[in-house]
Amino acid sequence: MTSRFFSRVLILAISVLLPLFAHGQTSVTGQWSAVQTWPNASPGWVPTHVMVLPTGKVLYWSSYGDGLNPHFWDPATNAVTTAALPGYNVFCAGHSFLADGKLFVSGGHIDDYVGYIHASIYDPFANTWTQVPDMNAGRWYPTNTTLANGDVLVVSGTIHGPASSQVYNDTPQVYQRSSNSWRTLSSAVLHLQLYPFMFLAPNGKVFLAGWNPDTRYLDTSGTGSWTFVANSVHGWRNYGSAVMYDVGKILLVGGDGDSSTRTPTNTAEVIDLNAATPAWHAVASMVNHRRQQNATVLPDGTVLVTGGSSASGFDTPSGAVFAAELWDPATNTWTTLASAAKYRGYHSWALLLPDGRVLNGGGQLNQTNQANGSNAQVFSPPYLFKGARPTITSAPSTVSYGQTTLIGTSDAIAKVSWIRLSAVTHSFNQEQRFIPLSFTAGTGGVNVTFPSSANISPPGYYMLFLLNSAGVPSVAKIINIGGSAPHPPPPGSGTITGKVTNISTGAALSGATVSYSGGSTTSNTTGMYTLSSVAAGTVKVTAARTGYLSRSSNVTATSNTTSTANFALATAGKLAGVVKTASGTAISGATVKITGGKIATTVTKTTSSTGSYDSGWIPLGSYTITVSKTGFTTQSKTATVNTGATTTVNFTM
Repeated sequence: MTSRFFSRVLILAISVLLPLFAHGQTSVTGQWSAVQTWPNASPGWVPTHVMVLPTGKVLYWSSYGDGLNPHFWDPATNAVTTAALPGYNVFCAGHSFLADGKLFVSGGHIDDYVGYIHASIYDPFANTWTQVPDMNAGRWYPTNTTLANGDVLVVSGTIHGPASSQVYNDTPQVYQRSSNSWRTLSSAVLHLQLYPFMFLAPNGKVFLAGWNPDTRYLDTSGTGSWTFVANSVHGWRNYGSAVMYDVGKILLVGGDGDSSTRTPTNTAEVIDLNAATPAWHAVASMVNHRRQQNATVLPDGTVLVTGGSSASGFDTPSGAVFAAELWDPATNTWTTLASAAKYRGYHSWALLLPDGRVLNGGGQLNQTNQANGSNAQVFSPPYLFKGARPTITSAPSTVSYGQTTLIGTSDAIAKVSWIRLSAVTHSFNQEQRFIPLSFTAGTGGVNVTFPSSANISPPGYYMLFLLNSAGVPSVAKIINIGGSAPHPPPPGSGTITGKVTNISTGAALSGATVSYSGGSTTSNTTGMYTLSSVAAGTVKVTAARTGYLSRSSNVTATSNTTSTANFALATAGKLAGVVKTASGTAISGATVKITGGKIATTVTKTTSSTGSYDSGWIPLGSYTITVSKTGFTTQSKTATVNTGATTTVNFTM
């Protein structure tokens, strides 16, 4: 009896202590989710470009051929759904957010090292792409940087290959949002590496932090100019990572080791651009040597490093580093955290979600040197296991620079952080920056003062986090600063989307106007169109294009739902002419009846004061044209309508 009793007590004790032990471990090391498989067309195509949208969803597109097919991932449900099509391959593009929350995308993938000249804007609220004027030349692996005035600097990228003799686009350009035009920085031509680490600095210039060891400022005014700032400590950090972990303060970590004679570095260094003479200083080194790793700033101001390889070579799975590491700038210490399940090397990424977790995925190869596949994991940092989270009960959707606003909460708050939404690819987040905000206690919350300068906080959308004394963050409130923030579609509205094609060949038709009583849009290069914010109910949608017969369809728009309406247009032509008397006098008011065509058609027109008529676009084929008017003898003629052409048929009565 006694032995059995003690056995039961021991089992009970273990059952109680194990969860406590596990919880204690996760509060130190954090926890990875199970691997999530994302749909993809090929096992060799992996998620490569990933952004957190102002809507809270994640937009991503994959490598190579799948750069034509963006998707959404919903952090709340893990569901993956299709997004609107850009119309060309945006793999290997640059990307940053505009002041209104739209995503600006530069360049893309024609072939390895061969970049598109195109640039486009993706609207996350309407789920539409709009192409803007082309750049000065192609860009493959460029970096975007949103400037204080909302314009976008684009640097680097290759125009064409091959790998042994790449031709770089060394001339920076600025996309000017207000005029939808480009300004070329012709005085700032400089050879940079691919996807260079660029940051808007507190002085309004753009700081080049790497890969190059000779770091510099770029003044984007006028035709541009570069000035030297300082040499980094380690030197080249190719496929390392960089992050602005505080206002004007940048951490460089890992990289190098792309040859058989060099090992990836574990070193880290920082620079403070607020200093009178900024200089790089070594800080504590990581536990692991890493190349192709990602660095992600967290709401508590620490920096999470994930993935990478410790082995020499471009992308070496045998040196896979699975353990995450956390750098605390306050103590200059690194802490080893839980290990991921997959090797995340070349084409990997990581980004901070609004709920404080970190989404990590991609990687071209797995640990057995095969295709990694389309998958991701979510990491919950240790702070999510340290007790209850603060709650934001109220917050504005937009703020102005320098504004102090009450953020509603019933919790005691020890820290407020402001982190820009992510747009990451190839181990570098082109948008990431962390800004601590000052605050005071208020009635029903905390009075938070937002950044006073667009140099510190370029216009756009940010995640506002409240943290308690244990360092536990709230779920973020996504807020716009300094921009004209568009609003999501109003309640009771839906979206209509579809494709416009040639009925004879099935080929996509770009440039078709698709309209309804409440608005219109134009089909893109893949024939796709989207009508957003359509009031719930049945509407008549019409697709029209020069040289084609327009078609209409009654479509039902449903609240918060996307309806599909495709249009196959037939090529068409026109009949036109003049009706006159034998003496050459114009006959107005004559009735012109046109019948025939491959698609049975009847059109009736009346001649104008000059005696002219025009059938408008009608189907191809043979027609009979009959002209009649009281006092004149009725006449008929036959004619053939050809593709996109006007056939002239005149009458003398």
